Amino acid sequence: MSTSSATSITKKSGSNLALSFSFLSAEKRNAMSIFYAFCRVVDDIADSTTLSLTEKQKQLDQWRKEIELCYQNQNSLTLPLARELAQVIQHYSIPEIYLQEIINGVAMDLEPVVYESWEQLRQYCYRVASCVGLVSIEIFGYTNPQTKHYAELLGLAFQTTNILRDVKTDLTNQRIYLPEEDFQRANYSREELKKTHINERALNLFRLMGERAYHLYAAAERALPPEDKPKMLAAQIMCSIYFEMLQKARNQDYDIWHKPIAFSKMKKAWLMQRAIRQERKKVKNKKYTLVPTKKILILGGGVAGLSTAVHLTRSGHEITLVEARQTLGGRSHSFRDPKTGDNIDNGQHILMGCYHATLELLNRIGSQHLLRPETKLNVPYVSEAKHITRLQAAALPAPFHLASAIFGFQELSLSEKFRAMEVGISAKLDSKGEKWRSSTAEEWLQACGQTPNTIRSLWEPFCIAALNETISTASASLFGEVIRRAFLGSREDSTILFSRVGLSQLLVQPAANIIQAAGGKILCGQAIQKIHFENALAAKVELQNGTILEADTIISAMPWHAIRKLLPENSSLAQQISHLHGSPIIGIHLWFDQEICEEPFLGFLDSPIHWLFNKTKISDLEKTAYPSVALVISAAYEFEKTSQEELLQLALQECYRFLPKSKTAKLLHHFIYRARDATFQTRPETLPYRPDCQTQWKNFYLAGDWTNTGLPATIEGAIWSGKRVASMIIQN
Repeated sequence: MSTSSATSITKKSGSNLALSFSFLSAEKRNAMSIFYAFCRVVDDIADSTTLSLTEKQKQLDQWRKEIELCYQNQNSLTLPLARELAQVIQHYSIPEIYLQEIINGVAMDLEPVVYESWEQLRQYCYRVASCVGLVSIEIFGYTNPQTKHYAELLGLAFQTTNILRDVKTDLTNQRIYLPEEDFQRANYSREELKKTHINERALNLFRLMGERAYHLYAAAERALPPEDKPKMLAAQIMCSIYFEMLQKARNQDYDIWHKPIAFSKMKKAWLMQRAIRQERKKVKNKKYTLVPTKKILILGGGVAGLSTAVHLTRSGHEITLVEARQTLGGRSHSFRDPKTGDNIDNGQHILMGCYHATLELLNRIGSQHLLRPETKLNVPYVSEAKHITRLQAAALPAPFHLASAIFGFQELSLSEKFRAMEVGISAKLDSKGEKWRSSTAEEWLQACGQTPNTIRSLWEPFCIAALNETISTASASLFGEVIRRAFLGSREDSTILFSRVGLSQLLVQPAANIIQAAGGKILCGQAIQKIHFENALAAKVELQNGTILEADTIISAMPWHAIRKLLPENSSLAQQISHLHGSPIIGIHLWFDQEICEEPFLGFLDSPIHWLFNKTKISDLEKTAYPSVALVISAAYEFEKTSQEELLQLALQECYRFLPKSKTAKLLHHFIYRARDATFQTRPETLPYRPDCQTQWKNFYLAGDWTNTGLPATIEGAIWSGKRVASMIIQN
């Protein structure tokens, strides 16, 4: 085969790799064309639909022998392309192992293979893609040995993108490259894929491969030494095209089955030109300061820890997450009730449309569709005076939606409704929450002219739900921030959102799946014995079983009372957070033989019980054994010593008082959950003691809803704190 023939094979392929050759020098372009022709030929042998298995093996064995002769006795070569390849090998000193591994890789396609894990699939990807990159950089030229790691990672990123792009095509050829562990994580099966049953679980399967690819692209970028980046223009051009395909898949929620992500030649040409401009601009401005991949240790597998890990995983860092309990999720996880088999959340959480960090994370991990779709604010209350009173917004643009909700709220008189609007005005004027930082919410509301009835029926229920404190003790500054975000933003920000499944299914397990799919390690049931602080650094972590874990960066996502025990007693951080204390919540779960409430949730006014959540209506994706409700007592200080039986009787008493249907219903089962430190006390005197995420040790960070997020102790605060810490590490 002549060089022109090799070039013809390269051009005919139309591959992204071939397109990038045009930006090389004539000599290197010729060498890459010959090398790529070799790759194309051996791959075509394996993919042939006319050759028998025996003939395929025979021809690949012939190529193995030809490669050996390229290094031992070029005069004995029999294939024209092999003779040309031998000259390239000799001129660029290409190691034989890479070429042999490429053949071994395509040989793995001769018969159907079930890849049980990513590690098994990784070997295939390494052979057919990373080794192509490792040969290519020998031709491109490099000076830093670290560039070989870049080539390996970029090859893995390219191949995982190819696998994602070609799922449908590969299936027609009886090939499934997606690893079995991904099928299990997505709760999807090979049989379903073979039958082309494409559903949300299938999209989550594709998502795992896509997020793995994101991690690999970021890790590759971090592995490229600055001095060699100008020489990798062809590789970066390819990266631009492949990464754009991945972005397209992500933007369509990984529905690569119905919406192909391949690009036209014109689109590829445009992407190539853009990549060239970007790379040349970086060379000119010498913008090569990306931080290399770090080994990051996250202590605590609650929502804050998972949020931190997901964000850092996508940015290419190596993650190890350690959790003392056997399960992840911390104060936001689900468990099975042994008697009914129903999923129970260890704390009833509501979300709001203003939880932007939370919704972003749910979208990233593929579970936002598990929320109940709501379009406007609609909060029902019940009191002895009236049946159902609603704080319900009309379909109007902000801020008129808020005015419609308040003026339609029947618990208030007309004058009280006008005065209630003054709270929003006050909150908007004090946008940083400085004026009332030392005041309670009650003091602020009274200054805004709110009557006892307005506070009782409108502000108290909202305050105790958001801050887990009563109006008389809650921070005015934090309550003002909640009002600004929930009511003074868009109409969508004020919507109340519920998970249609347990919190573990909504948030915990999908996040863990993303972390592990990208190579992150999660160690559950591993309590921490000690953090070793040395020379202004967090040097290492010692587990109770004696294992020592070392990392470049350590992040504590543990509760304040847990991390405090692991800090040096005389440290300023330990002394600071010693001023933080917990606020309790009690959840009372009741199962009846019939429905007792028609609403998905209901606020109780003038009651020690604050909220009722109708699990049967909210959890409409999970079959429940019997109709069930969860009653919540927030800021439950006065009930900390109340017995289980007394709490049960209190719950039934309030149900009988407010819900007529409960009087004829038979109680079948109950479960009471107490959380002594459900949140930190969100009081004005607490605010100065909430620590920042950076600490006195330069590689030790804090994440958690109790840190200085400017928000109360909510899921949003926890997830935002993780995102903030991750962003800080990514930029440094």
